[in-house]
Amino acid sequence: MAAGPDRPNIPDARPDVSAPVGARDRIQSIDVLRGFALLGILVPNIISFAMPVGAMTDPQVMTQTVGILSEQVGTRIEPHTTWNQLGYDITAVGFTGKFMFQFAMLFGAGVIMYDRKFAATSKLSKGFALWARRNAWLLAIGLVHAFGFWFGDILVWYASVGLIALWWLRRLSPTTMLVVAGASYLVGVTLMTGFSLFGLWAVSRGDIPASDLNGGEPIVQITAFTGTYLDAFLNRATTLVFFYIVFPFTFFWSVLGLMLTGAALTKTGVLTGQRSVTFYAWMSALGLGIGLPLTLGFFVGLRATGMDHPGFLWQSIAQLVGIPQALGYTGLVLLVHKLGWLKPLTTALAAVGRMAMTNYLSHTLICTTIFYGYALGYFGQVQYPELFALAGLIWLFNIALSLIWLRSFRFGPAEWLWRSLTYWKLQPLRRPPAPAQP
Repeated sequence: MAAGPDRPNIPDARPDVSAPVGARDRIQSIDVLRGFALLGILVPNIISFAMPVGAMTDPQVMTQTVGILSEQVGTRIEPHTTWNQLGYDITAVGFTGKFMFQFAMLFGAGVIMYDRKFAATSKLSKGFALWARRNAWLLAIGLVHAFGFWFGDILVWYASVGLIALWWLRRLSPTTMLVVAGASYLVGVTLMTGFSLFGLWAVSRGDIPASDLNGGEPIVQITAFTGTYLDAFLNRATTLVFFYIVFPFTFFWSVLGLMLTGAALTKTGVLTGQRSVTFYAWMSALGLGIGLPLTLGFFVGLRATGMDHPGFLWQSIAQLVGIPQALGYTGLVLLVHKLGWLKPLTTALAAVGRMAMTNYLSHTLICTTIFYGYALGYFGQVQYPELFALAGLIWLFNIALSLIWLRSFRFGPAEWLWRSLTYWKLQPLRRPPAPAQP
């Protein structure tokens, strides 16, 4: 298969299989998509940094939190009731579930490129050993990130699925992969929806308070995240213990389904930019044409039922009904990239994508510094539309950092550490000087 202008062919073998993929072997379309997904995922995530967890499913929690802070701390902040509702609606319809879908898909794409690296060299045993070490270190990084800084970490789940299941399913045909992916994802979403319905039923019976659906009363989280590092750590650890006991029965299957979808779309050349412009135009038009009305219809319909706490149930339903919309976003980004439109933007997104782990961790460092009590202490004080503005500023920081850093270095700092640990050898970080012009 001949490589096109986007260098879509996945390298089958390289002279040194014990070294990470270099810049020449990267697939630009996947880097662009990864950068797009990484920036988009910040929009729903930033709420969980800035506010109690309940604000992710109920904008009234923002108003309640501002009121509590006004009474206890004396802050003079007016609740942005209308903006908070609108900001929540925009996030729920346009972002929730869509960018996590893309991000997980691209991790699944990685196993196919990783496998091709070793397949033609008969060194699959070494390939698996490196894959296992790679994911083991990712798991370690994720656990440090989760317990040490932010309970919403996704790296633990990616590493766990990568270690337990993804490698063993990588050789399935694309059709079989998509069937298994669909079944796995449906199992995960069904279980998550079931847990949500059970929680709502328990609240309706009075067995548990409604606040328990979202990690307890806001005052508990306000106290933890406006207090010391130890206060935040203890609250975070309690939340994570619950996540890691309950969610493996649900979230594991969803993540596996997403990763296998990404692996299948890589094998068929979709994510690597090998399909035609017409294909990506249809992918975008159908995905958004079906996905946006479907998502909006379910979102409005769920609210129209008059049920209590519709946002809590929406967190699960959005994962399923948002699939066409997420694929539509994917098709649109690949179409723009393939046509060479908005070149400065796609170049910036590719740089962000090449430093995805560094940029992902930077979101945590920036947001915890701004919001948590052991730093600047603005927890519970920043509402919409300021949250959108802050997310935009962090996007600009990620773009600027990535473009400037990659002028001199081969990897982002987190990527360099991860690769060095994986290959058990310090990797060269600085880019080689450009050859002198004759």
